[in-house]
Amino acid sequence: MLLAVLASGCVEYGPLPVHHSPCLDSSRDPTILGTVEDRGGAPLASVQVSMWTYNEDGVRTGNYITSTRGDGTFHFCELTPHSYSLTFRKDGFQERIVQVERTSSTLHHRITLDRT
Repeated sequence: MLLAVLASGCVEYGPLPVHHSPCLDSSRDPTILGTVEDRGGAPLASVQVSMWTYNEDGVRTGNYITSTRGDGTFHFCELTPHSYSLTFRKDGFQERIVQVERTSSTLHHRITLDRT
């Protein structure tokens, strides 16, 4: 499934400074993107998607957050190759954590959330 990458960008939060990194060209910017759906396959809007990783000392770093659009899509961009954890949260649905390995190519994920 090919997803459109829109130009809204990601926001870094927590003790680190706010950072916007727009994904204007997914072929140029290393990217993780995907779609969040319910069990019936309907796209879920306004799902909070958090992403982080740990450095070599085991300290949590790179805290990013975004929300899914009306069509259920999300994206994180300008990422270095590394392992990342993504958390998906939406009222009325079970939280889901997914581990992904960021390589040199864009990764597309289809995430399904179950109702609580």
